[in-house]
Amino acid sequence: MTRATTKKPAAKKAAKKKSGPTKADLAKKAHEVAVAAANKKLLPLAKDINVRLSKADAKLADANDMRLSAALQLAEAEKIAVEAKIPFKTWCTENIEGKSYETARRLLIIGRLGDTEEARMQLQDMRSGEAARKRVSRQKKKADKQAAEEQAEANEKNPVDAVVRSLGALDDGDQRAVIDTTARKQGMVLVTKDDAKDLSKVKDVKANSGTLEAAKNAFDDLSAKDKMTLLRYASEVTGTPLSNPAEAVAESTAAPSRSRRRAAEAA
Repeated sequence: MTRATTKKPAAKKAAKKKSGPTKADLAKKAHEVAVAAANKKLLPLAKDINVRLSKADAKLADANDMRLSAALQLAEAEKIAVEAKIPFKTWCTENIEGKSYETARRLLIIGRLGDTEEARMQLQDMRSGEAARKRVSRQKKKADKQAAEEQAEANEKNPVDAVVRSLGALDDGDQRAVIDTTARKQGMVLVTKDDAKDLSKVKDVKANSGTLEAAKNAFDDLSAKDKMTLLRYASEVTGTPLSNPAEAVAESTAAPSRSRRRAAEAA
């Protein structure tokens, strides 16, 4: 008998992944299409807004109407940009010429009100505020210029004051460096207050070191051995022999103290 064989079911082939754009790809593509369509609408708006603001700045008779029209167009541009998910601040910065975003934002707020009396009143307030800020800015520039001219004139009359003021603008380390460099060029050195006091004391000692009183005081401070050595030196220098060195030593060691001698001299 032949053994019956049963065929095994064929293995299912793995289903191939469907090729094609993902949801993210589709969303990205849709966004790009929306942005392109929005830009077609926004481009002429940007041109009109720039023209109207330029004419308004030229102070034409209908300047306020030009600004209001520009404000209304900004409000329209905002709606288009928001629908296309375009950052409106970025759009304003890149497309509105000669105006800061803050100015464009104030105009936008007015434009959202539509062509109303309230919008015109706010526009007038905005213009008044800008005029005041410009006036203050002009006054400040004029005052700064005048102060600079007066300062330059004062510097010419008194260059020392100019140098002092310049030094005052530096930090402590830079001030010391400048002063030290200048002092060295003049053959001097920069010292601290404490060092100056110590140098003054040394100077006073040197000034008094040649007096008889200073010599007596110095002699009192010597030991007996040093006193004898000094006596021998004095004998040699003056050519006066010491008749009895032992007595001289005894006498020198028995010399009255500084305070006793001064008391005796005072008496």
